This record gives sequence, structure tokens and C-alpha cells, in this order.
Amino acid sequence: MPPGGGPPHVHSREEEGIYILEGEITFTVDGEKIVAKAVAFVNMPVGIPHSLKNESGNPAKMLIFIAPAGLKQMFFEFGVPLAKVLHELFEAFCSRSQTAFYNWKYESRSQKML
Repeated sequence: MPPGGGPPHVHSREEEGIYILEGEITFTVDGEKIVAKAVAFVNMPVGIPHSLKNESGNPAKMLIFIAPAGLKQMFFEFGVPLAKVLHELFEAFCSRSQTAFYNWKYESRSQKML
């Protein structure tokens, strides 16, 4: 999510949860300000006013959970597909020393396969 955000709003049927992967997002949930960093999870129940903003000046990445389904198209219009995010997380994991611990080597798509 680039810097910025949207106005407070209320979902009439959807519960929304957001898991922060990277960066920092400032939430306002029912009037309470919450600054969430990587590995935080924030839940916004049905009928509760909420908003989120990236006030940090740096991009943030997050997973958004909506139940019941129905808002998917809105997120496709301005989001990044989950497969791309998971691939980036896997690449980051494989570039660290954990691969030596498991005794295996990973070649990214960007490396030439032999």
C-alpha cells in the first residue's frame, strides 16, 4: 500500500481483518487509533467505523481477509495478487541462511536455470 489511505467507512455485512506483512499502517477502529507494524493483525467487525492509512511515507504490504466474500473485485482493482506476494516472501526466505539449515538450494526465477 503506498502512502495515503481512505476515509472512515462501515461495512454492513463484511468483517475485515488485515495482517501486516511489511511496513506500518495506522488504523482507526471505532474511534481507537492503532499503529500496526509487520506481523500485527487488526480486525474490523461488521458495523464498526474504521479506516486505514499509510502515514509512514514508505510502502506497506498486507493480507486482507473479508468474510463473507463479495468485495474481491474492489481489491483486484488496486491490489497486488497474493501469488506475487507469496513468491516475494519465498524469495526473501530463500535468500537468507535458512536454506543452509535445511541443506537445499533454491534458484530464483531471475537466475538462469542450469
